[in-house]
Amino acid sequence: MDNRDDIERIRAAVPFPELVERDHGAIPRDFTICCPFHSEKTGSFHVYKDHGHCFGCGEHVDIFGYWRKTRDVDFKEAMKALAEIGGVYIPGLMGDLMPTKRKRLERKYDPPPPPKRSEDPLAAAPHPELRQLRPDEMRQLAAVRGLDPLAIHAAATGPERKVGFCMWPQYFSEHTGKWHAGKDAAPSWVGTDNTRRVLQYRRLDGRDYEMGEKRVKAWTGKGGTAKWPLGAEDIGDRYKVMLVEGGADLLAAYHFLGGFPWPNLSMKKRRSLDGVAPVCLLGCKQRILDEALPFFKGKRVQIFIDADEAKPGKKVANPEPLTEPFDEEGWPIVPDGWAVPSVEGGHVWQEQLRAAGAAVAVYYLYGLKTASGERVGDLNDLALASRETLAREDVQGAFFDWEF
Repeated sequence: MDNRDDIERIRAAVPFPELVERDHGAIPRDFTICCPFHSEKTGSFHVYKDHGHCFGCGEHVDIFGYWRKTRDVDFKEAMKALAEIGGVYIPGLMGDLMPTKRKRLERKYDPPPPPKRSEDPLAAAPHPELRQLRPDEMRQLAAVRGLDPLAIHAAATGPERKVGFCMWPQYFSEHTGKWHAGKDAAPSWVGTDNTRRVLQYRRLDGRDYEMGEKRVKAWTGKGGTAKWPLGAEDIGDRYKVMLVEGGADLLAAYHFLGGFPWPNLSMKKRRSLDGVAPVCLLGCKQRILDEALPFFKGKRVQIFIDADEAKPGKKVANPEPLTEPFDEEGWPIVPDGWAVPSVEGGHVWQEQLRAAGAAVAVYYLYGLKTASGERVGDLNDLALASRETLAREDVQGAFFDWEF
């Protein structure tokens, strides 16, 4: 066995990403970090399976070059250190181990892939380990969202397990086979269900995730399918379903279905909420997965549509923001070529569910105000509405009238 064989044994035993993680922690999902060889604020050093390349300064290194340049050592010292890291025994390591020069092979390298997405749309999405929210975390989430802590408790501890906890963002390492929390990871609540076909992460303190200059309010995990309606398999023999959009509205559904003190409410109306199944789609642009539709057959489904503004279509050239996105009654103003995504999504859901054999009603959250006078944009905002708003016939009808 010659020196070149020894080098390849070490190279095979020490993946380049694992070496970088020793110095810089978990590698981000896009496999790009700030360059170790020059100062920069925005990462341009891309980590591949067995080498790294900086698209800023042009530095190109394998494991040996990386170790030499970051530790300021010669090749022999780098080889000895890397052999120890990789657990590779090489007799006579202190001898002359310089390899003979050879032409670099032109090979294409891809970054280590995250866990593979199954071709099965009903497969679970890859995700880090979740745990149940602690009582103090439930109270914090309730306070941030303006909801009843008992509603959070029901969503987090009930048999359907719609809410979990983890630090996020996390990144999966193909080399360690584990999830690693990023440097910017924050305590987060996770909207999901027992199938784990889709997971949505939000910060527990209500702030946005910061991704460089971008800010993200909610982060839907990769893999699985966002077309899966959370809680569909849990409907069971219940014949009433409340379908909402987004993880925050899912919590609000538990808020209104629990012990919420509805004004001017008779016991008969209160009993009409017994046995209502809360179900959620994580995004108004998502169609309901075909495989989920049979769970709605024979059910009565009340859809709550967010009060979104109109958006310009693709054919609208150089659109300008609307100075008045809503009319005097709070309904959206929709110019030619514009549309309201939430309304369009609601129409699609309605058509899908009716075709699947469900009775469907739709309630639009337009024209409503919170107790502080702000416009109600979603079901979570409605939890902050005044008693007068919650006593309105149309509002209470959306929750308690299931004869459609």
